[in-house]
Amino acid sequence: MIMKKNKVISCILFLVLCMTMLFSGCGTKEESNEKKENSETRSYDVENMKFDNVKIHVMTRITNEGSQKYFADKIDEFNNLDNGITVELENITTEEDYLNKLRTGYSGGDTPNVFTEYGGARVKDYIAANGVLDWTPYLEADKEYYDSFYDSVFESAQYDEYEGIWGIPYMQYIICLFYNEDIFNANNIEPPKTWDELQVVCEKLKAAGIKPFQVGEKSNFRFGHLSNCILYNTYGVDAADKLADGSMKYDGKEMMDVYTKISDMNEKGYFGDDILSTDYALEKSTFTSGGSAMIWGLNSDVMGTLAASDVGFKVGVTAMPYGNESFKSETQGGVNNVWHVSTMNKSQEEIDASVYWVKWMTSDQSLSDYTKVIPNIFGREFDLDTDDPLMEEVLDIYGTMTKMKSDVQSYDDRTYLLDTVRNALQGIALGNSPEQCADEIITQIKSNE
Repeated sequence: MIMKKNKVISCILFLVLCMTMLFSGCGTKEESNEKKENSETRSYDVENMKFDNVKIHVMTRITNEGSQKYFADKIDEFNNLDNGITVELENITTEEDYLNKLRTGYSGGDTPNVFTEYGGARVKDYIAANGVLDWTPYLEADKEYYDSFYDSVFESAQYDEYEGIWGIPYMQYIICLFYNEDIFNANNIEPPKTWDELQVVCEKLKAAGIKPFQVGEKSNFRFGHLSNCILYNTYGVDAADKLADGSMKYDGKEMMDVYTKISDMNEKGYFGDDILSTDYALEKSTFTSGGSAMIWGLNSDVMGTLAASDVGFKVGVTAMPYGNESFKSETQGGVNNVWHVSTMNKSQEEIDASVYWVKWMTSDQSLSDYTKVIPNIFGREFDLDTDDPLMEEVLDIYGTMTKMKSDVQSYDDRTYLLDTVRNALQGIALGNSPEQCADEIITQIKSNE
């Protein structure tokens, strides 16, 4: 049912894109020249603009309690500035619900003014619909702000097919393995470095009556992220591009290896109890209460939960265990939460106000305020002054990585694949075999050809 719904949404969005591009090509040469002249003469210095009762709708997907409180407080702070802009925040914690609402918004022409994404093929669809702001003139109007970003981060907001800079990189991330040091020490366990070592650790914990993990696969990105990490640190991050161009197959030996690794752990009970009835929030609370020994996740997300929880044990962190030493420095990570401004059915004043708010949220002061709640790795070069030893360990792990990519399917123009693969992986939790997982994905690919 989920796949059918997403396929319908994708079809509707495709039709909207086609109509938009058709009509956008019907403008006269004079109109095109007029737009160019307006672009060259208007000001993009939003800090010196006057706004009159502009309301902007910001949509985010913030899952950890610390970040949720930070955003709520910052929105209140901003709305009390009396600058003519009022921000209404909508936070959707479930990734599937968030992405579906965004897709539906673009297909129906009712989008938030500002939203976050990881970049990738989904955003290309929105750009094709003339529905995303090109930040280039705003950045060129504020060179100090533009030059403060790390050189590589804008790759997440640029596309070969569309010239421009289509978003503002907010944070960078890495998926790590966090563990309960007290449990590990009590059972003479060392943090696993390889996939095989992880299996030994899980078996030792289970024999001691301790849950290695309590996975919340009701939130279907959990196996999705695990599969990304297995693929990347066993076959390299280039596997994402190979799957996109067809030189690697979803039923090929590499992906079958990924499915089998997850299936084997599931069959041995390493992932915990009733994982399809457990969501990510419960998974995190189980870990922070000492009910499981390990959890994998984005550094900011897990650490945000730790910061907001009363944790009675020491937490350690290590890189995700690798399957091939040749690729041990490749994993899932990179830019997280790119800010995008929608231009679909938005006034110029709304667009400028949205730019103003994003720049305010990514200012030195706002980033400094965020680090007081949760130490993060940002897209802008920022002096991260932290005395958090766990964050120092995360930064060390981050520094050892030579290549990182986001979700495998983010690099594939077949936008339905993210849901397709995650739903198929979810079937493993039901007891489906690796072969059944692969067949489900291939069937969906063929039905969309």
